[in-house]
Amino acid sequence: MKRPLPSLFLALCCFSITQAQPTSEPIAIGQPAANERIIRYALTPSVVLSFGKEPILLEVTTEGNPTEVRLTFGNTTQPEQSLNDRGIDGDKKAGDGVFSAVVAPRLEWMYPFLGHIRAYAGTVKVAEVVGIVILSLSDAPPIIPRKIDSTTQYSDYVFNIVVPSTARSLTEADWLKYSQLFYNYHADEFDFINYVLTPGFVGPVSHTIVANNVTAVGLPIVNNSAKFGSMGRLKGLIQFPIPDQFDGAGRPLVQAIGRQWIRPNNPLLQVGVPNWPVSNLATGVMGIGEEGKAFPVEFYESGNGNYGLNPIFNTLYGMAQVSPTPRVHSTVFNDWELYLMGLLPPDQVQTNAIVFNNQNITLSFPYGGQYPKSGFSTYLFADRVAEVGARVPVAAQSQKQFSMATIVLSERLLNATEMSYLNYMAKRAEGRETVQTREGFTPVAGRPFYVATHGRATLRTLLNTTVNCTQAPAQPTITASLGTSLCLGHITVLTTSLPESLTPIWYHNGSPLPDRTTSITAVYTGDYTLSVRDEKGCSSAVSPVLSLSVLVSPVKPKVAFFGNDVATSCAPGSLFTNERIPLYQWFLDGKPLEGATRYAFYPRASGAYTVAIRQPNGCTDIVSDPVSITARTNGTSAELTADKTEFTCGGPAITLRATTDAKNPKQWFWSRNSEYIAQTTSATYSATATGAYTVQVFGEENCPGSLSKPVSLTPGVTPTKPTISTTASGLLSSSPVNNQWIIFGTPDYYNRGQTYSTPYNGLYYIVRVNKGGCLIDSDPFLYEGISITTAPQPGTVTNPPVNTATVTNPPTNTATAPQVITAYDPALPGSLSLRHAPNPVNQSAQIWFDLPIITHITLRLLNSNGSAVRILAEGRYQAGTHTIMLDMSGLPSGLYLYRLEAEGVSRTNKLLVMK
Repeated sequence: MKRPLPSLFLALCCFSITQAQPTSEPIAIGQPAANERIIRYALTPSVVLSFGKEPILLEVTTEGNPTEVRLTFGNTTQPEQSLNDRGIDGDKKAGDGVFSAVVAPRLEWMYPFLGHIRAYAGTVKVAEVVGIVILSLSDAPPIIPRKIDSTTQYSDYVFNIVVPSTARSLTEADWLKYSQLFYNYHADEFDFINYVLTPGFVGPVSHTIVANNVTAVGLPIVNNSAKFGSMGRLKGLIQFPIPDQFDGAGRPLVQAIGRQWIRPNNPLLQVGVPNWPVSNLATGVMGIGEEGKAFPVEFYESGNGNYGLNPIFNTLYGMAQVSPTPRVHSTVFNDWELYLMGLLPPDQVQTNAIVFNNQNITLSFPYGGQYPKSGFSTYLFADRVAEVGARVPVAAQSQKQFSMATIVLSERLLNATEMSYLNYMAKRAEGRETVQTREGFTPVAGRPFYVATHGRATLRTLLNTTVNCTQAPAQPTITASLGTSLCLGHITVLTTSLPESLTPIWYHNGSPLPDRTTSITAVYTGDYTLSVRDEKGCSSAVSPVLSLSVLVSPVKPKVAFFGNDVATSCAPGSLFTNERIPLYQWFLDGKPLEGATRYAFYPRASGAYTVAIRQPNGCTDIVSDPVSITARTNGTSAELTADKTEFTCGGPAITLRATTDAKNPKQWFWSRNSEYIAQTTSATYSATATGAYTVQVFGEENCPGSLSKPVSLTPGVTPTKPTISTTASGLLSSSPVNNQWIIFGTPDYYNRGQTYSTPYNGLYYIVRVNKGGCLIDSDPFLYEGISITTAPQPGTVTNPPVNTATVTNPPTNTATAPQVITAYDPALPGSLSLRHAPNPVNQSAQIWFDLPIITHITLRLLNSNGSAVRILAEGRYQAGTHTIMLDMSGLPSGLYLYRLEAEGVSRTNKLLVMK
């Protein structure tokens, strides 16, 4: 049944934009309406050694007047343990509402389950929470935190601040104070800030919006980032009441990020239930109900007109949750959620909402349960867009790279073990594969933000803390060894020149890479940047962006074979490709066939034939799948002998003689180094050059025999090996005559002179010189435009004709026009234009660009130093004129640049902001 779609994501009527919203299952369960409740529980030590035997101190803070607090272990043989508030057995102060006990290790701390903490008023249980122990992790490397003063310290991924108390949720005043302290040591480059409280309080993970500029998702436009110390970058704050809830790869964090665009007001059924209704949409990250609990059920249409419901598997090892329950499960964003986040265009949203009419239905479904379709309503995504409009910015223009900081608030400076654990957990948010995580004490599959968004967005959590730095290191630059436009499947090396005292930190698409070396091998396309840090912990500004792209290669050709009647013809048939372009090369058993460069070829010998498109830009040939041909033969072979095998350069020819058992041999086909050289009716051949010679005999029916074994003629005196040098126009052989240039291991028969004009950058070249019949090859050389380096082995790395890429800073003098130097910037087509208005800009402007063809573009805003400020538009755009709105309200006055990149071509304009 379809029904009209109600207003979706309308202005929020039921909660404030600054009110934290729950995003995961709270630890407290069954809290009574009375005043007695459990506020927090604290463990000392807070991180317990796995398989350790040390006891821990448990302290439980309560409100009201509970008479007793107990720790029980469920269905075990261990007795309950009573806690006391009498100032004995670990309790620090009598009568302060903090109940304490020393807890012995549970099975030597193999499991994170501490037990059920229960408060009683007399004999009545009035409150209960589940106690969880944080166990040390073997794969969390130990770190030494860097101390700033008696109340602050930091690691690569965690900033620790000492506060008076963490027993309550943070107020807005707390957020303002601690975030402004954080920005004293960090650049304004973070979209989200995590607050992790330790020991913390009983409560759910929450998210608060700081700034929003997205329309048609039901949120007001707001920007309060300046209050928190940011100049427009900060979007949201996330609070983790206890450190056990904090895991960068866990669903609570990923769900909290989603809250920035997917708020907990019901988008389908106006029944006052936040998040998705009980439906197929709830199987995504955001879940069901007030707490965002997951609904791990797969919907499918059964053959009898019903909906079938099966549990979703969510473990690393494929174990099924046979009876799904409402507790949290890690998962991925569905396509509605990806759309609202700006990561999926509306035309790619394929899911329609299938919603239970009875929203009070139980969430425990039997395996393979069947439900009639009459019990559901269906809502079309297209109806949602038609009613409230499309999201702006659209997916092609929305942000894809995000940065997150983690601030840990504690009542003392954390020790190295605690900092190591939290540092590891924060870093896990940058992960790009599914890992094991824990929800409560249940291990489940954790999918970090990159995985949860299906690879559509990245998250960086590295801090780059700068402390007491009167002079930061200079901004580095990046050099690409083979240019920024690479052939498909090839790699380039990125390098930077640094003193040994500096530590480089590399980023790919905004996410830190593990490399801490002065050079890295770049195997992926995208944006690469670099910052450096000195021994004091002072970090440089991030380098200008170096963007790597892959040249578009022609389609891999296909080969069709049309065979002849083998009973009447020795010629097997004809080979044809499906693409008729001028540049082809046919191969037999992987070896190039001389002269076979057209779209059709007529094979004569048995073997595997392939064809490749010759790339004018220098990229490696795209080779077709092989076609095996069996040629009819006369069943005979030839034996080849020579008068001698030592050849004198400039001396007489050497006679090669072939013998065969064929009755009436008609033709002899001669080859040197697997290349055809002659066809004779005689069984002899005068060899005038060195090389490996073979012969093949054709009999009465003109069918070929088997190929003879090769006979090699070698020079008696090794001639001088030629060398290659460079000139202004290309390559130069040391031999003035008798040169043959070779590329890809194949002779270029159109280039036999001493010079090779306009060689391709990044290709290996060899020159072969014929000195009186003695053939000698130079060492292979890699042409890199400016310099030539000797290659240890003949290579197959091939790249387009671009110069070595060095990204440098433009001049900062505003009296002259700044330039952003790009690695590959050929002549721009006249129809590619870029402009903006008004000029100068006050708060906002419009940028127009024209495209001659359908292409993928990136439009970036840069500061006067050439560093990227933000991505304004990205994606595949149609030919024609496009308009992008530019909001400069959060940026200071000054000179900016905006750069359009499309298909290896870029154009950069100035933009002056005056406020």
